[in-house]
Amino acid sequence: MPVGMRGAKDFFKERFGLGDRLAVRLAALLAHKVDLTAAAIECLRESPALQHVILHPQLLEKAGELTTERLRALTLPGEELPAALVVAEANGWRTIALEEELLAEQGEGEGGEAQLPALVPKGEVLHPSEIRELFTRRDIAELELVLRTSADPREKVTALRRLALSPASEREKMALFALVLMDRDAEVRGEAAQALTVLGLDPRVAEDARFLAEGNERQKQAAAGRIGRRLPTAAAAELGVLLRIIAGTLRYEGSVEVRRLLIQAVEGACKAVAADERSCRDLVHVLLAQLHDAAEELGPQVRRVLLVLGQCSPGGVYRALQEELAGISDHRVRRPLIAVALELAAASPEGASAEAVRQALDELEASGDPGVECLPLVNSLSRLGAAVVPAVAERLLGAPEAAQETLVRLLDVVAGREGTPPATRARVGQLFLDVLRRGHRSGRLAVINSLATADPAIAGPTRRALAAELLAALSEYASPGILAAIEATVAKLGAPALAPLLEVLARGERPAARVAAARILGELAPRLEASQAPAVGRAVDVALALLDERFPDRPALARALGQVCTGPSADEATVGRVAAELRRRILDKKLAHAALDGLGRLCLSPRVAPVLKVDLLSFFEKLLARELPEIEAKSETQKDELVYTLGGEVSAYTELVPGILSGLRNIAVTSPGVLRQQALGCLVGTWRDIAEGKVQLGPGNTELLLGALRDIGTLPDLAPAQRAAVADALALRRDYLPTYRASAEVIVAAGEGMADRAAALAEELLARDATDKQLTATERGIVLEALVRLATSAALGRRARRLRERIAAAVGDAAKREVERAPELVERLRLSPAIPQSIKKRLPPEPARGPAAGAH
Repeated sequence: MPVGMRGAKDFFKERFGLGDRLAVRLAALLAHKVDLTAAAIECLRESPALQHVILHPQLLEKAGELTTERLRALTLPGEELPAALVVAEANGWRTIALEEELLAEQGEGEGGEAQLPALVPKGEVLHPSEIRELFTRRDIAELELVLRTSADPREKVTALRRLALSPASEREKMALFALVLMDRDAEVRGEAAQALTVLGLDPRVAEDARFLAEGNERQKQAAAGRIGRRLPTAAAAELGVLLRIIAGTLRYEGSVEVRRLLIQAVEGACKAVAADERSCRDLVHVLLAQLHDAAEELGPQVRRVLLVLGQCSPGGVYRALQEELAGISDHRVRRPLIAVALELAAASPEGASAEAVRQALDELEASGDPGVECLPLVNSLSRLGAAVVPAVAERLLGAPEAAQETLVRLLDVVAGREGTPPATRARVGQLFLDVLRRGHRSGRLAVINSLATADPAIAGPTRRALAAELLAALSEYASPGILAAIEATVAKLGAPALAPLLEVLARGERPAARVAAARILGELAPRLEASQAPAVGRAVDVALALLDERFPDRPALARALGQVCTGPSADEATVGRVAAELRRRILDKKLAHAALDGLGRLCLSPRVAPVLKVDLLSFFEKLLARELPEIEAKSETQKDELVYTLGGEVSAYTELVPGILSGLRNIAVTSPGVLRQQALGCLVGTWRDIAEGKVQLGPGNTELLLGALRDIGTLPDLAPAQRAAVADALALRRDYLPTYRASAEVIVAAGEGMADRAAALAEELLARDATDKQLTATERGIVLEALVRLATSAALGRRARRLRERIAAAVGDAAKREVERAPELVERLRLSPAIPQSIKKRLPPEPARGPAAGAH
């Protein structure tokens, strides 16, 4: 069998002096397992006729079916080839040779093996038997010594070429070539890859290896990508070579981008590498070496490959990581590696988790800002769940302040994770109590802001102690945010918190703490079950008594009392006592507003006796019907300008209105039937009086009245006539734009019953949007929001499709003009099932998201 020449494009150019076009074609034919002998290539260089045959398009297209006849058929008519060509087949390859070469081999006793083209000397090709005579075992040993010890790249290149020609076994050649793939010198690595083609390595791989070793940045990145695509399907022998190429490049390559591409490529070979622990250990070592000078740039890619590798062999990768960690002192490198070790520890041998957790906690304590620097570690620790709590508990109180804060946040996440056992959540509550008592300031603040502090699994005595500590902290902090967090947490602690809460309420040393306790009582009591009625009754008695004393903020206490009665834990008797006391306090000028507000809140209670509710309704109606005093006027002396101000009686009345409106609204919401009809009638009548100019309640109260009508008008069980009355009343104030939004909500709640009204409102809004040039951006947003609400939810009757088209067009046009909120409303239309797909296609396209949007 004639010996075909195989190599990269540059080989054919350098060895035979071919031009780019012919060299590229010969390299391309190799991909189809077609090669030419040296003699045929020599003829090719001098013969235009043979060049035409080799460059013929059909030669490449039908390379897999190439025969001598088909080859000769590609010759141009009248052209003569320099010699008779034949196609010889062997081992899946088709070799184009001179007929004379076949005749010359017929008398030889043994066929020659294909040589690495880059190493074949010019002139006559030596027969294998002649080559063997040129080498002794000592020569081969000396070549190996050079490859292993020489510091001179040129010596190594020469040794590689001689070794490729030597009679050494394939096993010996493979071992030495693979060794040199990890050489420091780029030229040596490239030559080693080229030499491997003698042993069957695809020439394209050798070319990519040379590009990685000696190419420019673009060539290196392209080669890295091709090797990455080849790895998942590579056979075992080729896979080993590819990994050595990657490892050698990673060890000495300076380009971070090339290294990143190669690290990503390794992911496709993780399953095969994991099967051999030594290979696994070597790969881990190579990957971790990348972090010494590029931890930030390459850390995420290295971590991902380690995790994928660890899925195939968690124990092996874990052990390799621990071996590497023993020699790494740089915290920036250690932290992401320990995070990976934590991920693998659960599937590793017994004791691995404890070791990795200990290392992670050491890193947290060594960091000046663990919340930022150790975030991957904290995330990995949290994924261990309940198993991490004992180790954290041992070190929590002794940890530095920053680490303690981070550990508290970690415990908060673990306790809040679904599936965490109640015993663990209770243990976390006890740990938080210890931190509140003896921890650093930052640790205590983390507890105050945690969710696990009020976990239902925490035992009653611990919850009571937590409440006492948190209430004591009210005197320590001045930040409104911290104080609000304390109040919210104590309110969630439930019945065990009542005793320490009442102690602070009645006998607290600081006035601000006592007022906060009143607010907490108003939030805590409604959360309790009916079984806690006796305890709530006692708390109410304490609070009622304080209304007669010099409590720091009696209005706050009066409002809290009304709030206490809104939950199931306030029985009918307790509600009655509070209502009677608050009504009595209406005559107290300093308490009148708060008492009325408390009464309004109290009306939400399910335990208000019917007789009391009727009495309260009548009381609210009389207050609302009271005639306003005249507005006083005074003249400023400096500029002699007339300035109108509200007199004391007017001001007092308008301040009472919120409580009145709240009471009427709450009665209507909670009392179907006559009481609802009567309360709604009072509210609707007041709205009509405002629309006709008979009453002025002020902007804030007008907004409250509008909200009350909207809340009642959207009740699911509201009678159609009552809903219509609300809609009719709202229609009287089209000059007040928020009524559009409320009207849309009421109409939507009516469904098919108000389809015609919905269509009319949509027409009105569309006309307003198109013609009213005085609308501000905020006002136009209100109009568009009401339109979108109608388009996405309302029954619009026979004109529904046309109206939806017009609404979508109006909102789309607003988005193009960058009207405030328009993009959000476009998205609501896009997501609504009520909007036909044909309409959605006309909406403006979604905006690009993220800094990389649109990048290729």
